[in-house]
Amino acid sequence: HVKNCIGIANTDIGGTWAITSPAASSTPPIDTYVKVAGTTTYSNLQWFTGPTNNGFVSITTVTLRMTVMFSGSFTGGNNKVGSLRVRHWDNSLETYVDIVSARFAIGGPGISENVICISPPIVMDISDKIELWVANLSDGSSFTCDSGSIFQLHEVF
Repeated sequence: HVKNCIGIANTDIGGTWAITSPAASSTPPIDTYVKVAGTTTYSNLQWFTGPTNNGFVSITTVTLRMTVMFSGSFTGGNNKVGSLRVRHWDNSLETYVDIVSARFAIGGPGISENVICISPPIVMDISDKIELWVANLSDGSSFTCDSGSIFQLHEVF
């Protein structure tokens, strides 16, 4: 469903990124969210750009209703509890809005914990962006988003 389109009808609006080179997120204080680190490779971007900082930025003047889905895994220290959060930068308000969070626990060193996070619909306008953030709820140590983890953005009808 495409509105006010001068391009191809029924284009799948949104896109995908995948972690292709993992990196530990910075070491923040406990319960402090930081952007998920690592090299992200973008694909199938329609009406969005993919900056190198794990976000999707709307480049259309059409107001969109979008949903996001993360499917991936994290590694970290033994018995650490983390939280993955989807954040929406509302450009018109110049502020972040927290959309949805998913908690996870790492059972031991070197063990990956699978995380799935799906958002409710998010209303997006031009220059709004969606990003993925992570926090350590146990201590200030870092988490690494593993290679192959994906973050997808799709229009909701």
